[in-house]
Amino acid sequence: MESRNSGLAAIYGSKEIPKSIQSEIDKIFAIPQSFTEPAWNRLDAIQSVRNISYLTGGRAAIHRDIGDALERVNETTRIEYLLGYYPKDDRWDGRYRQINVKVNRPGVKVSFRHGYYARDALQPYDRKEFLAFSRISAAAGYEPDLEDIPFKIATSEIKDDDGRPQIKVDLQIDPAKVEFRTVNGRHSGTLRIVVFYADASRHCLGEEWKTMDMQLQEETYLRFMQSSIPFSTMIPLKVPKLILKVVVYDPGNDKVGSKLVKMR
Repeated sequence: MESRNSGLAAIYGSKEIPKSIQSEIDKIFAIPQSFTEPAWNRLDAIQSVRNISYLTGGRAAIHRDIGDALERVNETTRIEYLLGYYPKDDRWDGRYRQINVKVNRPGVKVSFRHGYYARDALQPYDRKEFLAFSRISAAAGYEPDLEDIPFKIATSEIKDDDGRPQIKVDLQIDPAKVEFRTVNGRHSGTLRIVVFYADASRHCLGEEWKTMDMQLQEETYLRFMQSSIPFSTMIPLKVPKLILKVVVYDPGNDKVGSKLVKMR
C-alpha cells in the first residue's frame, strides 16, 4: 500500500501547484453553511464549469439570465489580441509554467490562459483526472458532511523531527464503500484524500493532497474489511483554531466522503 503526494495541479498532470489558482482555493472556505442534496449536485456541476473557464481564460455565466449571458459573451469577444512569445527556458520538463498578462489601461479586466505544461508532445484530455479534481473541489466547498464514503477522523498535536508543531490527521475509512478489484491475485483500490486547512477567518492556508494506491494481499484485505482502512498524514500547525476540510474520493465508484473539523 502506497501513499504519495498528489497536489492540485497534479490532477492535470503536473507535480507543481499553479499559484494562480490559490484565490480559487480560498473560496472553498467561504461557501454558505447549509445546502440541500440537489444543491450539492448543482455545486459539483458549477465547479466543473468554473474550473474549465478559469484555467483556459474563459468566463462562466452562472445564475444569470440567458439574455444577459449572451450579451456578456458579445461584449467580451468584441476585442481580442493574439500574443505569442518564445520562453527563455527551452527545457521540455513537463512542469507547469504560469502565464500572466497585464495591461496599462485602467478599468479593464483581461481574460487569458493562465499557464501551460512544458511538454514536447500534446497529451490528450484525461476525463477521469479532471472528474476527480471537480468532485474533490466541489465537496470541499459543500459545508455539510458527505457520507457516501463514511470515515472517522482524529487529530493530535505533535512535533516533527525538526521540532516544528504539526497536526497529525488520522482517518479510519469504511471499506464497504470503497471499490476493490482483483488484479493478479491482489485486491486493488485507489483513494484520493485531501486535507484543506484554514484559519478561523476561513482563509485557506494550504492543502495536503494524497493518492492512496492499495494492492492488498488476501490477509490484509480481510483485516481491512473487518475493521477499517487506516490513513494518516500531517499538516503544519500554522495558527491556533485551525479549520480542516477532509475529502475522500474513490475514482473507481465515483463516491465522495467529507468532514469539516474545527480545532480548538
